[in-house]
Amino acid sequence: MSYKYEYAGFWIRVGAAIIDSIIVAVALIPIMMIIAPNVSNNFSGWTWADWLGQILSAIFYIFCWIKFAGTPGKRLLRLKVLDEQTGSNVTVG
Repeated sequence: MSYKYEYAGFWIRVGAAIIDSIIVAVALIPIMMIIAPNVSNNFSGWTWADWLGQILSAIFYIFCWIKFAGTPGKRLLRLKVLDEQTGSNVTVG
């Protein structure tokens, strides 16, 4: 089967990424302040809290792609993340 989709342009993707970054920051900052309140960042390397923040962000993005076919920023701008071969939602694989 052949599926026809219009690919989103660069600037609309940038807009969606900015929206998503704001959402992730608003959610993660309080969580990280509770989980790791005394971790100082002296710019000499990543702390375990930095790694945890990155892992939580990745889980959020992957969950949204699989469950909703896009992150909140993409959905707000009417974009979807789909499998190019099948036209269906992406899977973890």
